[in-house]
Amino acid sequence: MSSWDGRVSNLFKALLSLFLFALVAWVSFRIWSWNQAGGAVSATDVQALALVPVPELPAQAVALVQANASTNRSAVIAAVLQSVSVKTRPGLLPFMVSALVRNFPDQLEAILDDAIDLQPGLTLVFAQASILQQPGCGEQISYVLGKKTPWLAPDIVKTLAGVVNDEPAFERGLQRGIAEGARDNKSE
Repeated sequence: MSSWDGRVSNLFKALLSLFLFALVAWVSFRIWSWNQAGGAVSATDVQALALVPVPELPAQAVALVQANASTNRSAVIAAVLQSVSVKTRPGLLPFMVSALVRNFPDQLEAILDDAIDLQPGLTLVFAQASILQQPGCGEQISYVLGKKTPWLAPDIVKTLAGVVNDEPAFERGLQRGIAEGARDNKSE
């Protein structure tokens, strides 16, 4: 490799680093400005997540949700999950669920509900990500999973029990969720 190639490679690395720094700074500024503006998040703001580097996406999504008023968080969470799943990087959805559950345990049901609607094949991955972040919420997690995916009940218990040993709570949650899901399906 000639010295010219080395200089071009170093220049490219420097320009790429500068671009990524500017991108992160821009997204951080936008989130800060959302906080200052009273937490109003637009569809364009959520779509801006497509520009965020992969390792920073969960943290930026959490910051975006935090920037919003607590009364509208479930709608912003749904928009963030939708954006990540459909428009940007669907493989990151379990990481997004994990980050959101860790930071917004009061929104656990909405997070799991939306994530399962978007990627039902990842239900058990969402279960494990959620129980790892909120080990004391096993009954609530199994309730949502039982309501949305009752056919996975035995696998849900195995998945959750592999992390936290509280099978009676998981089974109570599943029974409530399955019963409520059946009632909801009959009324439709």
